[in-house]
Amino acid sequence: MDLTTLRLDINSIDESIVSLLNRRFEIALKIGTLKSAQNIPVYNEAREQEVLDLIRKKNPGPLADNQLTQIFQTIIDVCRKAQIQSRKD
Repeated sequence: MDLTTLRLDINSIDESIVSLLNRRFEIALKIGTLKSAQNIPVYNEAREQEVLDLIRKKNPGPLADNQLTQIFQTIIDVCRKAQIQSRKD
């Protein structure tokens, strides 16, 4: 493989990641709406831990669990902030 081919592969993967992140975000906003309607707090430590445990369990590598956890913590934080913001709007 050459550099150009590898970069094209990365571009394709990045496009898929963006699509999946946007789908996840849309679902997180729907969850936020339901939480707001039912007066449930946005932050749920047990659920966040459940998500992080699951992604670590499903991780085949070579990405280390702590690296994957950092990525998902950022994703979760962004979704949580959007849920909080939607309550203020």
